[in-house]
Amino acid sequence: DRDVTGVQTCALPIWIAHSPLGHGDQSHAQDISLLNSDIDCGAVGTSRGTVGVAVRGASQRVTLSGDEIHDCTIGFRSQAAGPFSKQIVITHSLFTKIYGDAIDLGGLNGVEIANDVIEDIHRSADHHGYHDDGIQFDGNTANAIIAYNVEANSTDQLIFIQDAIASQYTHSSVNHNILVLGNLIYGAGAFAVQDQGGVDVQFVGNTIWSNNDGSLFVRRSPFTHLVPTHTLVVDNLLSTFELKRTPHIVQ
Repeated sequence: DRDVTGVQTCALPIWIAHSPLGHGDQSHAQDISLLNSDIDCGAVGTSRGTVGVAVRGASQRVTLSGDEIHDCTIGFRSQAAGPFSKQIVITHSLFTKIYGDAIDLGGLNGVEIANDVIEDIHRSADHHGYHDDGIQFDGNTANAIIAYNVEANSTDQLIFIQDAIASQYTHSSVNHNILVLGNLIYGAGAFAVQDQGGVDVQFVGNTIWSNNDGSLFVRRSPFTHLVPTHTLVVDNLLSTFELKRTPHIVQ
């Protein structure tokens, strides 16, 4: 159990995971808060391996609040293939000058991303192998809330829900029970928000405007081939809304 406050400069990530020496539940990291810290990965252009904060290994009750995470390849990362980490909160933080994804989600059960600013996510011109998303779901994530954030200016998406990576334990990559609520999202280089095969996803009260390819795109997953037939889209302000291979949707 630990609270950390201050300035962190990290060519390697702040790594929150299980202890290699522990046994059973006592080996899992739990009750950790990273508060009001400046996390500077020191990346110049797209540098591989520069991650601000990584959470994995069935960690529980991890909170990031009031932090500034910048100049990283990836700001926050979890592990889609690993055991579920639970009760992860990222709130009142700033992610900026990120060269890959600001936040990568996978292998989580219970995650809240709220009241954050996520902006300026751009790879350098000579690197084309990276996604540049604000929040990307890699797969195997459940019970997620993305609420009241400002997400602005990316090369690719600002929220991208995909089920590309399966758990080594359950062999499922499905993302389910996701609420996207009250966010201001603009300046994406692709579709601002793309949902590929999410199950029980709700888009409520968001403003998604002024993006290169459109605001919201809901489609069948190219990985699991799941059709998102239980998607709710209500009370949003959208410049465009597109469906692909999605015959049943509540609007």
